[in-house]
Amino acid sequence: MEISTYSAYQTVRYAMTARKTTAMQYFNRKDRNNNAVVDKLVCVNVRMATQRYKQVQNEKREKKTEALKKLKSVKSVKEDMKKHIKKTMTIMLKWRQPRQENVL
Repeated sequence: MEISTYSAYQTVRYAMTARKTTAMQYFNRKDRNNNAVVDKLVCVNVRMATQRYKQVQNEKREKKTEALKKLKSVKSVKEDMKKHIKKTMTIMLKWRQPRQENVL
């Protein structure tokens, strides 16, 4: 949870405690068509914040998957290099061995 989200939560919690009321009591409407208690600007801001949060999360997720792909490709390159080095070493060792001549 981000600090700004937690701060908003604490502010609302403090306001409800100061009024000695619950959220259900505060937002209870006798007339359901009257939305005077709900601020439309706050609703828009909450929606926009949610969209930005989801966008940031998706960007982080994409960066993480790209990093994992790069890591996997680096690992595969290292494994290929190890195989190549092993092959070259075996070839070099074969060349270094002295040839056996037929001695009678």
